[in-house]
Amino acid sequence: MKNTLLLLTMLFSTAIASIQADEQATPQTNSAVTFIYYKDMDEGEHFYGNVLGFKKEFDGDWVRIFRIANGGRVGLVDETKGYLKGATDKPVMISIDTSDVKGWYERIQKHGAQYIEKGLKDHSDGFANSFMMRDPAGYVVEFFQWNGDAPY
Repeated sequence: MKNTLLLLTMLFSTAIASIQADEQATPQTNSAVTFIYYKDMDEGEHFYGNVLGFKKEFDGDWVRIFRIANGGRVGLVDETKGYLKGATDKPVMISIDTSDVKGWYERIQKHGAQYIEKGLKDHSDGFANSFMMRDPAGYVVEFFQWNGDAPY
C-alpha cells in the first residue's frame, strides 16, 4: 500500500511538472492582426481610417494596418501583392467588442454604411447587443456589447 501511494505521488508530481513546463514553453504574444484583401486600398483606408476612425499604425506600399484595440488590429493588403488572393466570398468577419455599441451604431449611421440588417439588435435576453455591416470590399464588420461581464 505504501509503495502504491509513493508511486501515485511520483506520477502526480511528474504530471504537474509537465503541465508547468508546457505553460512556461508558450512564448509571449503582443498583438493579433487580421489581414483582409482589397482591390482598392484607398477605399479600405477611407473606411477604416475615416468612417470608423481607427488610427493607421503602419502604411506600407501594399499593406496598411489600423489599430482597433490594445491588442487587436486589422490589416488591409493589396490583393495583387499579398500572400493570399482576394475572393468574392468573404469568409472572415471582423468582430469588435465595445462598451458603447449604440454610440458606434450612431457614428456609422451618419456615414451611410451598408448594414446587413438595419437597426441595433437588442439581445437583452442573450449574451450581447450588436449590429453588422459590410466594409467596401464586402467583409462583415460586427460591433457588439456584452450583456454583463465579458467572458475574457
